[in-house]
Amino acid sequence: MPRKIRILFAIGSMGGGGAERQVLQIMKGLDREQFEPVLYLIHHTGELLEEVPTDVPLHVFWERHQGMGLKFPGRIPWTQRRDLIQVMREERIDLVYSRCYLMNLLVSPAATSIGIPHIAAVAVDPEPELKLYRRIRQPWALKWYWRHARRAYQQANVVLTNSNGLRERVLDYFTLSESHVRMIYNLFDVDLIDQRATEPGPSWNGDHFSIVTVARLHAQKGHYYLILAMHWLIYHRGLKQLRLHLVGEGQEEGHLRQLVHRLELDDYVTFAGLKKNPLPMVKQAQLFCLPSLYEGMPNALVEAILCRTPVVSTDCPSGPMEILEEGKWGDLVSPSSYAQLASVIERVVKQDPESNDKLEAARQSMIDRFNHHQGLSQLEDLFRELMAG
Repeated sequence: MPRKIRILFAIGSMGGGGAERQVLQIMKGLDREQFEPVLYLIHHTGELLEEVPTDVPLHVFWERHQGMGLKFPGRIPWTQRRDLIQVMREERIDLVYSRCYLMNLLVSPAATSIGIPHIAAVAVDPEPELKLYRRIRQPWALKWYWRHARRAYQQANVVLTNSNGLRERVLDYFTLSESHVRMIYNLFDVDLIDQRATEPGPSWNGDHFSIVTVARLHAQKGHYYLILAMHWLIYHRGLKQLRLHLVGEGQEEGHLRQLVHRLELDDYVTFAGLKKNPLPMVKQAQLFCLPSLYEGMPNALVEAILCRTPVVSTDCPSGPMEILEEGKWGDLVSPSSYAQLASVIERVVKQDPESNDKLEAARQSMIDRFNHHQGLSQLEDLFRELMAG
């Protein structure tokens, strides 16, 4: 019997974001007759840690290097790269799957140096992400970091995106070859989503029109514009029944709270915090809103449709249009346009609720295109292909 393929999954932490949930789903779903997953983290943090399968060995950089001492420039990434190589050798790793920009940049040179195949999974639009992480103002600096990122993706055996739109963005931005960049949709376990959505939810006032968004409180996610839209609708259009529930936490929370207070929206906007299971809130909402400035493949939007909740989304360069099939299953508005967002929300509030038939058809479209088993099968085929090569 051939030896099982040992795959190292590398990501920063096991927080509750979409990237972390996807890594968890893949590790859980892999055929244990053929594959043995191993997990490598930088930080031993995140509410998803307790869900990591017990048969998955876990290595955490900051637990392995607690007494590093002086952290002079360049020492941390150099030590992380050396530690990754050590783990790959200790665990007899055959293949590495990394996810997210910073981890991809760390893993590519480490895997290349010892000849281990590497899949670099890209989850969001690379151009704004690179500017965001590096806080770049000078064009020369952007060019330097772009070259650094491009080299890392060239070193990977496969660059894997989660939507066709994102694949085109990656190909264009990094000028990679067509054969080098693949696409496999994110995994959605519909039975599990249905089960989690029926768990006890909030007790909301039935006279209110509840809007929910689920995302990190981060500039990328566009909460600022959604709050501006709420202010316009409540104080200029008289829709006092609106209630917005922001599910998530992040570095922008303080600024967003100040904005809500300054706009006198304290009675209309709730910061619900991080929820291990936000789906009962999504299911009870009259509308799910995704106001992001850029995305790759927003899981929360697909999950809302699977919960049979009407949706409105910004038309990011990749992701929402593909999910909603150019507006067939929900309204699309321009990113950062709070006026368009407010106009669509007002129309949804004032018109009759969407028919059950349309919501069911939208849900079936998600099931047909983003099937959990289909995505896993494609990933396993890719793993075997790289090992055969």
